[in-house]
Amino acid sequence: MAADGGDEQIRGEAYIWGPEWSRSPVVMLGHLGSHYVWSILNSRAAPFLMRLGFSKSTTAIVLMGGPLSGLLVQPVIGILSDECPRKWGRRRPYMLGGAILCLAALVCLAIASNAARTTGNGVSWLAMLLGVLGIIGIDVSVNTLSAAHRALALDILRVDEQDLGNAWAARFGNLGSVLGYLVGELDLSSSLDLDHLSILALSAAVLLVLTHLTVFLLIDEQVLVRAHDHTPKSLGRAIRDMVRHLYRTGQSLPPPIWDLFKIQFFSWLAWFPILYFSSSWVADIYFAAHGTPPTSSGPMSEAARRKGSFALLCYSLTSFAASIALPWCLHGVMPGRSRHDYAPAATTVWSADDPPDEELHAPKPHEVRVARAPQWTRHFRKPTLAEAWFCSQVMFVVGLLFFTCPIYAHHSVPGAVALIGTLGLCWSMTLWAPYALLGILLNTTSTTAPESVALNPLAPAEAPEAEAASAPEPEPAGLLRAHAGAVMGLHNWIFMMPSLVWDESTVAAFDSTGLLFRVGSLCTLVAAMRTFHWLGAYDRRQTREDSVYLAKLAEQAERYEEMVENMKRVASSNQELTVEERNLLSVAYKNVIGARRASWRIVSSIEQKEESKGNESQVNMIKVYREKIESELAQICEDILKVLDTHLIPSAASGESKVFYHKMKGDYHRYLAEFATGDKRKDSADKSLESYKAASDVAVTELPPTHPIRLGLALNFSVFYYEILNSPDRACHLAKQAFDDAIAELDTLSEESYKDSTLIMQLLRDNLTLWTSDMQDTEKPAEGAAAAPQAEGAAPAAPAAEAKGEEAA
Repeated sequence: MAADGGDEQIRGEAYIWGPEWSRSPVVMLGHLGSHYVWSILNSRAAPFLMRLGFSKSTTAIVLMGGPLSGLLVQPVIGILSDECPRKWGRRRPYMLGGAILCLAALVCLAIASNAARTTGNGVSWLAMLLGVLGIIGIDVSVNTLSAAHRALALDILRVDEQDLGNAWAARFGNLGSVLGYLVGELDLSSSLDLDHLSILALSAAVLLVLTHLTVFLLIDEQVLVRAHDHTPKSLGRAIRDMVRHLYRTGQSLPPPIWDLFKIQFFSWLAWFPILYFSSSWVADIYFAAHGTPPTSSGPMSEAARRKGSFALLCYSLTSFAASIALPWCLHGVMPGRSRHDYAPAATTVWSADDPPDEELHAPKPHEVRVARAPQWTRHFRKPTLAEAWFCSQVMFVVGLLFFTCPIYAHHSVPGAVALIGTLGLCWSMTLWAPYALLGILLNTTSTTAPESVALNPLAPAEAPEAEAASAPEPEPAGLLRAHAGAVMGLHNWIFMMPSLVWDESTVAAFDSTGLLFRVGSLCTLVAAMRTFHWLGAYDRRQTREDSVYLAKLAEQAERYEEMVENMKRVASSNQELTVEERNLLSVAYKNVIGARRASWRIVSSIEQKEESKGNESQVNMIKVYREKIESELAQICEDILKVLDTHLIPSAASGESKVFYHKMKGDYHRYLAEFATGDKRKDSADKSLESYKAASDVAVTELPPTHPIRLGLALNFSVFYYEILNSPDRACHLAKQAFDDAIAELDTLSEESYKDSTLIMQLLRDNLTLWTSDMQDTEKPAEGAAAAPQAEGAAPAAPAAEAKGEEAA
């Protein structure tokens, strides 16, 4: 792949079939199958090879395939998948290849294991060959699947989904390990004419197919498009380009990612001894407690092995439980952290085209105090993901450094099991935090906004066409995120290298496993110190209060795109907004959409004039420019509609909020209908009508006729009937009824509400006057000339009512 993306582009739109809540579980489901396979290999590979007749040294050489394949396979698969031009995506072809190879390896393993059982001591060379091929095949295939899974998650999940997505990866991974250990302890061979390992291998094959088939069917990827003159490379050149690509990718990584890699290196220096020797350490303590040498065999050896396996089961269960509970206990990783006690108040921002929301007409003081918790409670907050990772590292160091000696000295088997089980909590954070932080850093480094492109749809540095949801333009392939496979390969290199260190050095230290653990804990101490430094430099936490403050600041600076970005964070918290927050959100989107609507009207009017003059070349240029504005309008509308449907409407509790959000939804569907044509226009109009009716049903029962939001709803609903549905009779009837109902109760209003309500009532009356005049004109022979809407696809001038500004935001 060209580094600058000059001849390669990523096209299309990644999509996950299903509801919003299922995005992360669907993307990460493949980890369940691959970790189940991996748990079987880890717990059964060494005894299986010994049963086939291999010596200890040969067994160690075969088992070295795991770390070596991790070092070689994942970077290679990452780079190859970055450059994969298949029509069905970049990552899934390698997932398919990895799954097929894994199935073949599991079948080889099952055949070899069953042959070893039936032939007794005289195992044939074919069975031995199949057994070795099966283990090596599983090593290579699982690493292939892991590389494809991680890169796919970086490609598809947004930056705000990376932490939860990787939490699901940890959950599925831990669940796969738990299932592997549990099924491994069941006596299944008595009921089937197969040996135990063969049954485990076949069950792993079934689970692998089910989990990966789901991923294949429910995910659509973006596609890499190459230039037509692309020529295949020779093998030598391909290898050189691969190494060069890894080197350049490493050079392009920003400091936060490199510092994260350093933390991972020292952390995994401590984890590999735990993964390799924790069960044998528990078994050694069991032998010592019963005064039996570790080299003894028979029932005592089997009991010691079961204690070690039980410790690993506790370890896996703790890790699985932690992966479920911890995401609920942590604050999301978000950019920016500030502390402000005062913030400017939301101002009334409106133009002649679009007055603001009704509540914004109320007078507000120049400065308002931001609501804050008492001083003593500010110290109690949820930790960020990186802070929790740091705490787990400290917990790891304390547990191994201070408890391994007393446990071994007192020959406490329950203490050893408890310590290994407790380390499962640290393991859960190790599987989750680094990957989530890396995904967030990759997304925030490769885009101009800290979240997805939709958060900043109007940044002048970005091409508006790239933000249109209906027709996304190519993303440059040279962006760091486009090299997700290569970055994940480098990351895998970093934490697999310690496994080679321990494999060479642990032979001499094997007689003192506790010492090995304590030396490893010192490596984690180094990792914790570097994590603490990373926290101060890069991990920043923006609170809800900070987002509101920054939104107000952006409003004062008239930087409405950034105002949208901050208020979208607040709106996405699944908590009901305050009146001030609700108004800020409406003002932000209204200013962003208002400028584009005004531009569209101007360009459409010019297009209409040039078309009447017969200037075809100018009309074509104007049409392209108009479509560009329409793509921006569509992106903004769909952005706020998604926030409304996903967060605001479901969390609305009061009748006032429900009316406000349903009205807002109707407004933005109406904006889409203003420029859409054909079925899209009809669909937008139907959804707008549905939303306005839903708001009206709630307003009639829960809001008085003089309530500004109810009046604003009637005003905008009537504008919808007049402009979109071309139904002036209904528009006038709705406006008149709302006006008359409010007049009847106007005397009961307080002085504060009187100003807001009468302002909207004035707009209703002005519209009634204008529309009635237009309806009278339609009775003349030139029927419909003034009031009828433009034909679909034409470039209409600004509607008369809206040109006067007689619409509530």
